Amino acid sequence: MSELETARLIEWVPGKSFGYLLLESRRVFLHRNDLARGYLRPKPGDLVRFTLGVDELGRVCAKNAFPLGNRVAEVPEPRSSRAHRLHPDTVGFLLILLFAPVWAVYRLDFHRDLAAILAVALSGITFLTYLLDKGRAKSGDWRIPEATLHLLSSMGGWPGAFLGQQFSRHKTAKVSFQSVFWLTVLVYEFAAIDFLLHWKISRATAALVWSYLGK
Repeated sequence: MSELETARLIEWVPGKSFGYLLLESRRVFLHRNDLARGYLRPKPGDLVRFTLGVDELGRVCAKNAFPLGNRVAEVPEPRSSRAHRLHPDTVGFLLILLFAPVWAVYRLDFHRDLAAILAVALSGITFLTYLLDKGRAKSGDWRIPEATLHLLSSMGGWPGAFLGQQFSRHKTAKVSFQSVFWLTVLVYEFAAIDFLLHWKISRATAALVWSYLGK
């Protein structure tokens, strides 16, 4: 993996000191620690030479990166890239995740329409928030706290969060963030399924716990 590669820097986050190169149609992670001496201010548009390597998280990344002096302003990512595009498999997976929650809302005996409207509105707001934070990351502006993104998901906007992540390729590589996000999704899935089963899972679990504590 020591062969030199050449790619354009398409994204750089000054506050986090990392960015992404576009090698053919693949995004390659680049950290400041892997920049050659003298390459102090990376900017989108830089043409960079580097070798491919693997970081401590197992991600393919650029090593020993240095600019070729061919800098242009704001190079847009090609349409062939995965950024700003939803794959049909992604949409299909979301529909599977939504089956139980949507069915649970449909089975509500009260405020069914209000619950549906709130859920759609929260997802829309969450989706736009992810896009806003992605834009700020690219420009180096003040970022939206991760706690805010998680709060929106926990309030019911997790479908919009999922679409926002996949559409803008934002927060998808951060393991700690994804762990909290998917835990939120699992809680909603469990609650929906348990509701559809008339809370049988919760009752069985509670009975098991009380039985154990009574010994």
